[in-house]
Amino acid sequence: MPEDLKVGVFICECGGNISDTVDIQKVKDSLNVEVVEQFVNLCSLNGRKIIRDAIFDHHLDRVVIAACSPISHEKTFQDYVQPLNPYLMDMANIREQCSWVHNDKDGATKKAITLINASIEKVKKSDAVNPIYCQTPNEVAVIGGGIAGMNAALSLAKQGTKVTIIESSPSIGGHMAKIGKVFSPVKIAEECGMCLLNPILNEVVWNENIEIITNAKVIESERRAGTYNLIVEKSPRYVDTEKCIACGKCAEVCEVEVPDDWNDGLSK
Repeated sequence: MPEDLKVGVFICECGGNISDTVDIQKVKDSLNVEVVEQFVNLCSLNGRKIIRDAIFDHHLDRVVIAACSPISHEKTFQDYVQPLNPYLMDMANIREQCSWVHNDKDGATKKAITLINASIEKVKKSDAVNPIYCQTPNEVAVIGGGIAGMNAALSLAKQGTKVTIIESSPSIGGHMAKIGKVFSPVKIAEECGMCLLNPILNEVVWNENIEIITNAKVIESERRAGTYNLIVEKSPRYVDTEKCIACGKCAEVCEVEVPDDWNDGLSK
C-alpha cells in the first residue's frame, strides 16, 4: 500500500443541519490531507462538480465525504467520485452521529474530527473493488400465501418468473379467507371476502409458473453470489398416509383440546 496517497475530504454543511452544530472551520484546520472542501449541499449537482474538479486538479487517490448517513447518499457519492473506484470513497456520518445528537458544539466538533480521521485511515487501506457479474436463475420464493403473497406471485409469474409460494398453513388464502365481508374503497361498500379472493386464488392455482408448498416453513436461508438457497421444512398432513383417511374418529376420543388456529386461537 503506497504511503503517499492523496486524500481529499469534502464536508457538507447540509443546509445548516451540520454547520449549525459542528464548527466546520475547526474541523478543516485539524485535518492533514491533500485538500479539504466544504459546501452547503454536497449531494447537489454543484457539489458533484466540486468533488470531481478536486479529484482531477489535485490527482486524488482517495475521497472522504463528511456528511449524512451512508444509508441516505452513499450511492450518490459513489457516482460523484468517478473516475475513482467507488470503493475508494468512505462516508463519515457527522449529521446523525454528531450534529443531530449533540447540543454541545465543542463536543460535536471533536467527535466529527475523530470520525473523519477514522474514515481517512480507512480509505488509505481500502482497495478498489470491481463488481462481479453472474447469471442468476429467474426464480423467486414468496414466503406466505395470503392475499399479498398471492398477488406478488401472480405479478411475477405473469412476467415469466418461476415462483414458489411457501405457506405455513394447510392452505393458501391467509386471513382474508376467514373474513365474511371486507370493505371495498373502490365501491365504497362491503363485499364478500371469498368472492374477491376466489378469482385470485384460482388464478394462482392454475398458473403454470407458480408452485405452492403448504404446511411448510423456511428454517434456514443462505445468500450466495446473488442467489438464495432455502431449506424448507414440510410438515406431514396425516399421522400415517397409508392408514389415516381423515375420518375424524380420533378426535372423538381425544381428551386434549388445543387452540383453533383457524379461529386465531379464540376457540378450542
